[in-house]
Amino acid sequence: MEATHSGPTGYSLDTSSWRSTRSEAPAGGMTARGIHTLDGMIQIAGPVASVYAFSDKLTPKCEYALYDAAAQLERALTALTYVANECRGDLQKFCSGTQPGQGRLLACIDKNEKQVSSRCKQAMKDVGLKK
Repeated sequence: MEATHSGPTGYSLDTSSWRSTRSEAPAGGMTARGIHTLDGMIQIAGPVASVYAFSDKLTPKCEYALYDAAAQLERALTALTYVANECRGDLQKFCSGTQPGQGRLLACIDKNEKQVSSRCKQAMKDVGLKK
């Protein structure tokens, strides 16, 4: 069985953190995050005969790029969640037959713009989907 568990926090550990030292965290990435994946494997498949963990060091530039990309994705997800919540009623009323993806829901809202709630319009404006 194979698994990957990753995230930006594993790449931005303070060098003084116990998780960054080989003596305190000899399993590398397994110590910080991978142990949770291993717990899941045990839950699904039972006892584990052997474990192998691979951790690699990233250059500071790559580390920043990874962290920045994760932060941007988190902001985009937060914005989309906000719009989806604020526009839920409009999406149900006007776009229930529209398949999500590739901008189809936004196009549906645009098509019904005159009837869309002010709450939905404001949310879309707040996140930059509308001017």
